[in-house]
Order: sequence, then structure tokens, then C-alpha cells
Amino acid sequence: MNTLEQVKRWIGEITEIGLLLVALGIVAGILFGETVPFFTRIVSNLTGLLNMLGEMREDIKPPKSNPAILLGEFINSHMNNALVVNGEMDARSNMEAMPLWEPRGELLIRYEPDNKHLYVAAKQFKDFCVKQQVNYKTMLKELQDANVFVEGMNKRMSKGMKVVSPAVRVLKFDASSNEFIQMDGMIPSDENRDSQLQH
Repeated sequence: MNTLEQVKRWIGEITEIGLLLVALGIVAGILFGETVPFFTRIVSNLTGLLNMLGEMREDIKPPKSNPAILLGEFINSHMNNALVVNGEMDARSNMEAMPLWEPRGELLIRYEPDNKHLYVAAKQFKDFCVKQQVNYKTMLKELQDANVFVEGMNKRMSKGMKVVSPAVRVLKFDASSNEFIQMDGMIPSDENRDSQLQH
């Protein structure tokens, strides 16, 4: 017989003996009360442990979060992943609008200042919610109740850039409510826009 198999068998037997002793201690403690030394402590220790775990479960609650704050934290932590571009065609030239701000990394946020639409990459926002220990669906429901979250949809996030990638799954938000989302700070002045586009 292989030595590893023999060690596994011994560990299995020791585990079974340990479980049997615990079970015996519980039964002896219930039947004989405190007259049996050692075994009575097993019952009191197990009940104490179960009570302590129940109290800990009540004490440890997931953090309460404000949906506006969480969305703001996502935007703030991904400023270098944002594209700011008007969503409508330029009426004078009948061409796509030039970006006011281009991402310096992976494109995760698209803001259209002309129609106040904010698009956020759905997968990355969901991952962000998980990292923050916030229920993703509950968060979207709260944002929808506040008339901020509009819908999940497919969107060409890079539309307006030199290279346009296929549509990806995004979350569409209405950024017209100034008391909830203030996105106009993402629109650079003409000087900042020129220096940013040269990079």
C-alpha cells in the first residue's frame, strides 16, 4: 500500500474517532448533566460557541451605502478612463462631434454633455460594487427610484473617437439632475482640451 494512502486512512480514522468522542460527550452531558467531568464542558462550550456566532452575525452587518456616493466614487476612481463627447451630430458639419476629453486608459465611462447622458461599463461597475460589498441589483434599483439609472443597454462607447469599437454592455444614467450627479466638471476648458488632446 502506498504511504500516502496509509496516511490518508489514518487521518480519516482519527477524524472519525474525534467526531465520535464529541458526539459521546454531547449525549453524556445531556443524560448525566454535570456529574460526568470533561464531557459536560463539551456541551456548554458548543452552546456558548453557537451563541457567540449568533451574536457576531447580528453585529456584523454589510455597510450602508448611498447610491450617489458609490456612483461618485466609481467616477472619481476612473477619471482617466472617461470619454467626454457630445452624443448628437454637429449640426453645422453634419459630422460626429470631436471628443472634449479622451481616456488615457481602458474606456469605462462615456459622458455626453449635450444630452446629459452618462454611460458606465456594466461589468466594471458590478465588480466595483462587489469590491465595496454593495448589492449590485439593489444599488441599481435605488438609482432607478431616484430617476438617475435609466437602463442597461448595448452602446458603442468609443463613438466619436478615431477608433470606434463594437458595442459593449453599459448602464445608462441621466445626469441632468444636478443635485445627484454633477458631471459638467468633466468638461474641460478650451485650453485644457487642446493640451489633453495633444497627449
